[in-house]
Amino acid sequence: MASPSGGGASSLSQVGRALVRFVCFHRERTMSAVLRVVVSKAALAQRRFSSRVELWPPLRLPAYPSSAQSSQENQVRPGPSYLSGSRLGSKSLVSRATEHVNQSSTQAASSGGSSVAAAGDGSQPEPVQPPPSIVEIERQHLTAFALPSEVCNVILAARRPSTKTVYACRWNKFVAWCTNKSVDPLSATRSEVLPFILSLAQQGSALGTLKGYLSAMSAFLRLSDQPSLFKSPIVSRFLKGLTHLFPPTPFIMPQWDLKLVLTYLMCTPFEPMHNCPLRLLTFKTVFLVAITSARRVSELQALSSKPPYLSVHPDKVLLHTRAFFLPKVVTPFHVGQSITLPTFYAPPHPSHEEERLHRLDPKRALAFYLNRTKDFRVDDQLFVGYVGVKKGKAVVGSWLCMYYFKVRNSMHRVQGFSLEVR
Repeated sequence: MASPSGGGASSLSQVGRALVRFVCFHRERTMSAVLRVVVSKAALAQRRFSSRVELWPPLRLPAYPSSAQSSQENQVRPGPSYLSGSRLGSKSLVSRATEHVNQSSTQAASSGGSSVAAAGDGSQPEPVQPPPSIVEIERQHLTAFALPSEVCNVILAARRPSTKTVYACRWNKFVAWCTNKSVDPLSATRSEVLPFILSLAQQGSALGTLKGYLSAMSAFLRLSDQPSLFKSPIVSRFLKGLTHLFPPTPFIMPQWDLKLVLTYLMCTPFEPMHNCPLRLLTFKTVFLVAITSARRVSELQALSSKPPYLSVHPDKVLLHTRAFFLPKVVTPFHVGQSITLPTFYAPPHPSHEEERLHRLDPKRALAFYLNRTKDFRVDDQLFVGYVGVKKGKAVVGSWLCMYYFKVRNSMHRVQGFSLEVR
């Protein structure tokens, strides 16, 4: 197309409308030269054309490949379905003026007209879809068996919420790794899974953690009718080789003296309890209940301060977890199991030593704790926050662990050495 004789000031009514892309007359397909719209920053801000065009040297582009060729090229490096989308043009074919276009203008251009990235096939760019979640993967697999939705919901509840959370975290990490490698995670084989496990081992993950990743991936790869990774002899030898190349580092637990800590709890500032600060009273009560019951943190977190989950007797205190709590082993015995806290040296005390030991009574500590927290308690959980925005509200299990270790470590720091909190 030759430049018009008017110096380039002719009307642009016959020119295809594009903000910063190459343009040509629609009636002519074979070009000997290319006109480029002169774009200024002011015109870009107003989102309109300039009235001048400039003549560029002839530009020759290869013909568009046929659909058969495109399909063959797309099959060279297969990838997951949610990674498909239009290919972007090379950097040398994109005008530098596009660097000044704001995000809103780019979105408007892609929705209103043909896209630069999609110029090869004439189709609109497909938005990048997020990877499917583990629940969606399992639900799609169960739907293939023509199962009712109610039955699918029951099957999906087979795993505990905590297990689902761990599996989702590990599966998403594997999906991110597959994305960088252009691999479909649902159709991944051992040749893709084992390099991923090796990368985790090189980052310092323990053997138990690596087996957890294999367990999470096997749960979803089996949905695609693939055998379990743990049944493969190659995987077994691979794990054995990892133990030789990356041997576990032994961790020596710090020694602590229970007698020393209990002696500390019988003295100031934990006694007398009616003058004890609420912070120290909370620490002491959590510690005594934890060592007396020998229960998991999740069970202590599920205790309630209201009857019938808490009942006080002359010689003991009976505690029950709340109805919604599921123990690690879900059986009628473990679900309905009560926690008994016996009274320690109940009064009257014939000697001063027994009166002193009674200060370690968990029933006595619970009575003082419930009385001090009843005015600001807003949750039925047995142990609540004692300060700040969490005051009177339920606390998570990590807070209970912190209360426990605060008591255990504070006395050892007084004696001149500290313990690592784990």
